[in-house]
Amino acid sequence: MNTNRDRMLATIRLGLARNRSWFAAEAARAAHTPPPYVLPPADDLSVQFLAELGRLEGKGYHVADDEAALDIVDSILVAHQARAAITWELDQIALPGLATLLAARQVTRLDGAIRGEQRQSQLQACEPAAVCISGVELALAESGTLLLRHAGR
Repeated sequence: MNTNRDRMLATIRLGLARNRSWFAAEAARAAHTPPPYVLPPADDLSVQFLAELGRLEGKGYHVADDEAALDIVDSILVAHQARAAITWELDQIALPGLATLLAARQVTRLDGAIRGEQRQSQLQACEPAAVCISGVELALAESGTLLLRHAGR
């Protein structure tokens, strides 16, 4: 172990090992009913997700296939008169036809990977973009939460 991080993790592991039986006993005593702020899952999680997203003033769309998703992206590009869009790498978004749509609409892709010493200039280059297109790793129906990977990584 040569770093503070390694020492800290070792200390945590040791503490967990020493107190494992106490943790197990506490877990067994804990109530297993969800607290009142946890919503029960709906029969259709996509409907529940869209409802919760709407409560957060987000806008979501339920689509049947890739073509319908492209139609929604197209309508958003048109509505915002987008000439540029901040995007992940298109293979990470995994929406067949997206590159063709962006080219047909003459939308310039701006790199969403903002980091390093050039951060300020990268942010300024992305500022005019009215649209951002990314993939989603995880969506939580209960809260309308989306988990995105940073810059498609």
